[in-house]
Amino acid sequence: MIPHMHRLPCFAAVCLLPLAGCPAEQPPADDDDTPVEWDYELDPDVDGYVPDGYVPEDPARLIYLGDSITAGVGASSDSTSYTSLLVENDEDEWGGWGEQDLRSLYGDGFEVVDASRGGATTSSLVQDQLPALSSELGDSVSGSSIVVMTVGGNDMQSALFPILLADDPDAVATERIREVEANMETTLDYFEDSTRFPDGVHLFFTNIYEPSDAVGVSQCFFQTDYSTILRYFDQANATMRALAEERGTAMVDLRGHFLGHGMYSDDESVEAYDSQDPTRWFSDDCIHPNDRGHHELRRLFITAIEGRPLEAFGEAP
Repeated sequence: MIPHMHRLPCFAAVCLLPLAGCPAEQPPADDDDTPVEWDYELDPDVDGYVPDGYVPEDPARLIYLGDSITAGVGASSDSTSYTSLLVENDEDEWGGWGEQDLRSLYGDGFEVVDASRGGATTSSLVQDQLPALSSELGDSVSGSSIVVMTVGGNDMQSALFPILLADDPDAVATERIREVEANMETTLDYFEDSTRFPDGVHLFFTNIYEPSDAVGVSQCFFQTDYSTILRYFDQANATMRALAEERGTAMVDLRGHFLGHGMYSDDESVEAYDSQDPTRWFSDDCIHPNDRGHHELRRLFITAIEGRPLEAFGEAP
């Protein structure tokens, strides 16, 4: 269980997302056009976006928002959820990762506020979680904040069959993606309010993954073949990436990192097959990460907060 965590009262949600660290030491570059070189192999599938210098310093609080992934569903215990691992490593389950958490980076001086709810969509985040957060924090807070979110998956999952059955699937998908974008804009506006957060916010959100390793059909979702509409997931993720770049916040590439570790992880004929690590990171419900998946989420977020790219392999350092 995460120490010092306040979970807000449950608000109504619909169905179906890190963070801070001292700046990692980076090799010097001769000039602005010289690419940074790292002393480890980078994960080739991960293409997130973190603005230059976007590293929190001495945060007063860590805020979790979003859906059931952030609420810990799929983990075998509270201590193995990504939110718990990110705050304080579970040495019994992940020995050797003791310095890859926020308590090691920042000490015990920050509080954790968790407003995430299973089933959340971007709409219910705006309608329920942000008001709940305001009730908890008040009109204005002292000290900087880190915000971590996983959201958007339920928005796209609930649109799956309406898109497949529509006479004009482009119109249905476009409307849903625009709704996600508008709700994300509202969320970013909330955290950019200098009256509410006068000392600033660093916000990290994930894009949207799906469990079929880009095949588009599996035992998931009643074995529905949705391969013809996978492009809409790509469009939604491109929209979220563009929003992060436009607003100067961070988008963590959940989709890219989990590709090859879904329901076809052991199928060598699939293009996304990872021969060096053919393990599944999804639980049997095809929606939530299993314990390995929650660990990989922690890896994604801790490196993003430290301002460095993800290492290719997840062995303990």
